[in-house]
Amino acid sequence: MSTVLPGRTAQWAALGEQLDLLRRGTGGVALLDGPPGCGRTALLDAVTARAAATGTTVLRATASAAERPVPFGVAAQLCGRPLPDPGPDQAARALRVEELGAALPPGPVLVAVDDAGETDDASLGLLCWIARRTGPGRPVLLLVAAPGAALAHDLRRCPAAREHVVGPLDADAVAEVCRARPGPGPEAVLAATGGHPGLVAALLTDHAAGRTTVPGPALVRAVEVLLARLPEGASRLALALAVTGRRTAAPPPATGAVPGPAEPRRSAATCALAAAGLLTGDELPGGVRDAVLAGVPPTELRALRLRAAERLHDRGAPVADVAERLAEAGGALPSWAVGVLVRAADEALCDGRTATARTLARAAVTAAAGAGPADVLAADTCATCAEWRAGPGLADRLLTRPAAAVAQLPDPELAPLLRRLLWHGRTDEAGAVAARLRAVGGPDTGAVEGWLVRTHPGSAGPGPAPLSARPGPVPGDPAVPAWTAVADALAAVCTRDRRAEAAATAEQALVRVRPRDHACWWPEVAFELLLVLVYAGRPAVACERAAAIAAEEPPGPGRALVRAAGAEAALRLGRLGAAGAAASAALEIGPGDWGVACGVPLATAVVAATRAGRLGDAAALLARPVPPALFGTRYGLHYLFARGEYHLAADHAHAALADFLSCGELAVGWGLDRPGLVPWRAGAAAARLGGTTPRDEGRSEARRLLQEQLAATGAGPSGERGTALRLLAAAGRSAGREQVLEEAVAVLEAAGDRYGTARALADLARVHAGARRHRRALATARQALTLAVDCGADALATTLRAHCTADPDPEPGRTAAVLTAGERRVAELAAAGLTNREIAQRLHITASTAEQHLTRVFRKLGVRDRTSLPASLGPGTAAEPEAASA
Repeated sequence: MSTVLPGRTAQWAALGEQLDLLRRGTGGVALLDGPPGCGRTALLDAVTARAAATGTTVLRATASAAERPVPFGVAAQLCGRPLPDPGPDQAARALRVEELGAALPPGPVLVAVDDAGETDDASLGLLCWIARRTGPGRPVLLLVAAPGAALAHDLRRCPAAREHVVGPLDADAVAEVCRARPGPGPEAVLAATGGHPGLVAALLTDHAAGRTTVPGPALVRAVEVLLARLPEGASRLALALAVTGRRTAAPPPATGAVPGPAEPRRSAATCALAAAGLLTGDELPGGVRDAVLAGVPPTELRALRLRAAERLHDRGAPVADVAERLAEAGGALPSWAVGVLVRAADEALCDGRTATARTLARAAVTAAAGAGPADVLAADTCATCAEWRAGPGLADRLLTRPAAAVAQLPDPELAPLLRRLLWHGRTDEAGAVAARLRAVGGPDTGAVEGWLVRTHPGSAGPGPAPLSARPGPVPGDPAVPAWTAVADALAAVCTRDRRAEAAATAEQALVRVRPRDHACWWPEVAFELLLVLVYAGRPAVACERAAAIAAEEPPGPGRALVRAAGAEAALRLGRLGAAGAAASAALEIGPGDWGVACGVPLATAVVAATRAGRLGDAAALLARPVPPALFGTRYGLHYLFARGEYHLAADHAHAALADFLSCGELAVGWGLDRPGLVPWRAGAAAARLGGTTPRDEGRSEARRLLQEQLAATGAGPSGERGTALRLLAAAGRSAGREQVLEEAVAVLEAAGDRYGTARALADLARVHAGARRHRRALATARQALTLAVDCGADALATTLRAHCTADPDPEPGRTAAVLTAGERRVAELAAAGLTNREIAQRLHITASTAEQHLTRVFRKLGVRDRTSLPASLGPGTAAEPEAASA
């Protein structure tokens, strides 16, 4: 027969063995013990039913505290008839016990008594008489549930006694119960109830009634009843645990200065709670804790929490324990509470427990309302740090008081406040903080200055930027403060010939350095270090590190920061789809969270959309409002370059050139003129080649800019060097164009820039076509098409598809026969890559006339656009295609 109760398989099997022995003529004693409400009665009922089903005579009784004064009350239930009281004479009572024992029916007999610990003294004599006379040849099984300490002690001495403990359900048993009844998951049920069967049933009853918030009324009532059935002191200890959260620190919960319970009683109560599953370590299960507190009036509960906090504070308990009680109490708090809450919030921030820190910091702000200026300032500063972790936008309003009281701020709080003010573009207030920081000096001043002049140069003070923020420890040393590592890496990447050092510093810091103070937010540090890797020409490493760090961050602003840096790295690798998706996802956090740093993900998203040919999406991104202070930051350089690239793709060459030159002017003036940050010279050169500047002047200026970029990038492979070579081929003479483009392809492939490689291969395919190497042109174009599709450059892929589907070796005679002389001259120049405006200037016609000629050429030759024009149009094919390739 299978068990009828979840989690009672072992007890059921053992009791079944005793019943089998009983039927074979061997009696015994079975004790069902365990905490109240764990199913002792249900198990006893199941055993008696099983015994009756097999023909065993069952005598059943239930004791109770109310009937305990009645002599032979339980014995009367077993006999099924009233029994007169023989009086207090012990001999008479012993004789009555002998008579009742001898009158038991012939075996097998099961004598079952529930709540046996409440049995009257006279009936206890009968139970002990039966227990002493069980065994082989005496087919009587005495089954007692909840025997109580005294009776259990006597019965355990019987040789045939076996004890069966019925305790809380384990995880498998709770899962079995939950499968039979709809409700929360078994893990949640176990965590809320500790596995106590009665509480599990109550919680599921609440859920079935639609009370999904724990605790519901059934659970509250079940906890109240259970605690009332436990030994004296258990209810009081449970309340103390619910208030303080820990057994070892539990103060007396009663009102007034009442001493705690005596240690033996406290120990018995603790054991009772643990046996019932109501202690997990030193804490109550969550649902039990809430159920206990639900029965306490709010005013009394607040007083209990305050007294608990005071007692913990007086005992020197950890500030986290004290602060938790203070935060739960809320309202007016003692004068010492502000300092405790602030310290506890700082500890939580250092441990990464942002939600806890925010709760404690808010409690500190409330508690400081009636305190002195120092406490108010400490609470505001703490709240700023905590809210910053949840979202920089949340902290913006909290910066006002600390910024106004900068003279009273502790020195370690100055640098974090400066960074936060600048993040939100509050440059005037930041200036006052920076002045105070310089005045007090300190070990971190050099690092702050190094970061400031390379991130917010528009707000930095006069004087050259320090090239090294600190002497001493090697890069990546865990002892180095996080922002010092950032300043070191930025200093190196902004210095010529130190890109490798910058990359090493950033990479080691990302692996080994972690913030050790409450004011330092790791995602913000990682954002800067990842950008340094990008600037230093290590975008693949930056992508890998960004993915790893983002996986560790919870959803929110921190992950968005890391993903934004990873998106910029993906863009440098030509992964347009991944870059655009990551940048767009990063921009989905609160609009106030990004501050001036919004320039980075916005720029990445704009460039990715532009290169993919989605100019409408890029225009929509550029229409978003940005803080005016953005253009005084390094992030603003990203934004200006991206806007210039959009204008260039939209045929607004003048606007593009203005943005690129503005970007360059700021970069040069700020000492940030490194191609790895923003290759503004390449952008300006492309705008020169694609604009209306007179041809020779535009080409000459473009070549000058590109030569400067090549000199600045050095000889190693990089996307900036490869792009400069590609554009230099377009700006130079046709004779050496093929060689320069082949070098550009090699450099871009080595740098891992798939989009740049596709662009260079497309230009090389046009050069091959112009030299009538049609099959080689087709093969190169197909290679470029594969890369363009792979990296998401849809506009470039569309152009290349036309190349790949055009006739690779058209017949010159057929072309000449169908075109007029004027159409042929226009077609020659268009095939060579000139724009309509340039064709009009060359042939002294209007741009409209050139466009009309080209429309007829396309129709007659059966091609879709100028990129599909045959290269063999006659002598004019030697014209130079620099505008198209730019």
